[in-house]
Amino acid sequence: MRLLAVASIAAAVLGAPTWLFPQDRYVLVGGIVITMDDLVPHPDWVVVIDGPRIVWVGPANELDAGVPLRRLDIRGQYVFPGLVDAHVHVTADDFPLFLANGVTTVREMNGSADHLVWRDEVRRGARLGPTLQVAGTLLAGTRQRWRHVVVETDSAARSVVRQQASAGYDYVKVYDGLGSEVYHAIIEEAGRARLPVVGHILRGVGLGVALDRKQRSLEHIDILQDLTLGHDPDTTVLGPTAGLLAASGAWVVPTLAVFEVLNMRRSPEIDHRFDAPELAYVDPELRTWWLSLRATAPAPLGATDRGAQRTRIQRRMVRALFDRGVSIGVGTDSPNPLMVPGFALHDELSALHRAGIPTAALLRMVTRDNAELVAGGGGDGAGLAEFGTIAAGKRADLVLLEKNPLEGLEALRHPKAVVVRGRLLARESVNEMVAEVKKLRAAR
Repeated sequence: MRLLAVASIAAAVLGAPTWLFPQDRYVLVGGIVITMDDLVPHPDWVVVIDGPRIVWVGPANELDAGVPLRRLDIRGQYVFPGLVDAHVHVTADDFPLFLANGVTTVREMNGSADHLVWRDEVRRGARLGPTLQVAGTLLAGTRQRWRHVVVETDSAARSVVRQQASAGYDYVKVYDGLGSEVYHAIIEEAGRARLPVVGHILRGVGLGVALDRKQRSLEHIDILQDLTLGHDPDTTVLGPTAGLLAASGAWVVPTLAVFEVLNMRRSPEIDHRFDAPELAYVDPELRTWWLSLRATAPAPLGATDRGAQRTRIQRRMVRALFDRGVSIGVGTDSPNPLMVPGFALHDELSALHRAGIPTAALLRMVTRDNAELVAGGGGDGAGLAEFGTIAAGKRADLVLLEKNPLEGLEALRHPKAVVVRGRLLARESVNEMVAEVKKLRAAR
């Protein structure tokens, strides 16, 4: 997959005749900048980029005219921080799909040695893709269908955490089946290694213990539902739990969109989802798995109604968590059923919006807040992450949009250009890259 020279990108799409090289020093001129340090569009601002960093942001009339800079006129376009997907399972073939959708950072939640290689290649500029933060291979108490390490004793737990820390992973991920003693050993050893613990709420441990032991993120709304409400539609009883979550500082990553899909399994409503054009980018083996959700036979009596009820409860839960001030991360769990890498982040935003979270809050979640979660910050907007907002010193991860995202989430789909670690990729370039993904998947 070749990286087009930024010169051709700028000329073809942004109308800029100046020759630019990847990560050169240049300035985006005349855009409408939404920094996400506030929710105000700033017209006729400029963003100065030098290598992978933003070095200056502000009104055009305050830019030092004596500084020689290559200028790209993006008048009328909105400049917005790159998006962050806080729960993915990726291959390197997926990278163009993320960039095509404005996703410039991802949190890989079941890492391998390959992910560490890709992470480091992206960071040093040897591979084009979103920046990766990588959890170690998941630690489970029983055998799983996917990559995992079975951990049955506290000594084994401490050993594998030390191994993952030594390998350079960014987090330790806990998964189903772990016993209480093993969980405590993982938490203690990860603390010594200064690695956040992320993952499932363990049924053998409980939510209260996870919060007491400062598990950083709790993945999937269905697990939280099963441990709190079950099939009870009265989400008002979630109040005390939501209060504990908010006070603890733990993040909840609902991955709501995938459960909306799973709750529709074997119902006629799911069939039209298979007509989405982005499914052309899906690996054939994955597509075969996903097709198993279709209604090839009548669903058991009442199953469709139970699925719809489960979705309604999960939406109410997400809204209740938001209303109580719980830190919510935006993640997709792609490539789980119908979660196409990159595209799925927009599906998750739509699902969270249907749950009642306002547009402005979602824009903050998928940029600034997700950056704090992924980078290991406090989740309080303290600016600990090096990305997620548009400010001097931050990583140059941006999307250029034709419409104002504050007026609707649809503006985030189909960005006109993407800047990833200072490299400017216009739509033409991105389209070439995703076309290669489509060819690759079709050939398998």
